[in-house]
Amino acid sequence: MSYPDGTPGWLITRHAEAKELLTHKSFSARQEGLISPVPTELAYEGPADPGAFAKTDDPVHSTYRKLVTGFFTVRRTRQLAPMIERIVHEQLDELEEAGPGADLVEVFTESVPSRVMCEMIGVPESERKSLQRHVETLGRLSTTVPEALAAVSGMSGFLARFVPSRINDPRDDILGDLIRGGRITERELMGITATLITGPSTPRATCSPWASTPCLSTPTNWPGSRRTWS
Repeated sequence: MSYPDGTPGWLITRHAEAKELLTHKSFSARQEGLISPVPTELAYEGPADPGAFAKTDDPVHSTYRKLVTGFFTVRRTRQLAPMIERIVHEQLDELEEAGPGADLVEVFTESVPSRVMCEMIGVPESERKSLQRHVETLGRLSTTVPEALAAVSGMSGFLARFVPSRINDPRDDILGDLIRGGRITERELMGITATLITGPSTPRATCSPWASTPCLSTPTNWPGSRRTWS
């Protein structure tokens, strides 16, 4: 395939090749090397902000990643199960209330991971709806430059309010533990926070609908799926 600017590219569809690509040292996740495979007005210039480790390579990536991986162990994830189940049920109720034609991605698969992460890092309830809209806007390839700039401005404003408030008043959550560790700057904490907020949205929003389709199209699949999810 050819990128809009003429750069040659490849489309990977098989698991083995995808796994090799993600682990091969010849490939990079650095923001400054990002090229969109489809025409878009959006562009990323220069390296990622400190703490925004999803758009970096090792050793920077692993340094930041190690700071947060302890919060996503099997044991910790199991402790989160009641909160996740509550959010899932609330979003399913909202999906049912929306009636026929409701958007599964918008009402359920984008909302669930966003709400879970907001709970994990202590985002105030009053900020969550607008924050989710900013994340969704930045994740769409169809987003125009004015829309993206407005979303970036909204995200930046949120981080400028939220992170300093947590530094002054650490809570019993991911950010609180990072702050008490005393190893990162305010700017790095902003980058990590932005990564945690935006990171779960794309894979969950794109993969969850595919996982839901067999359950919805074949009702007999639902009981088995329900047991697997729980």
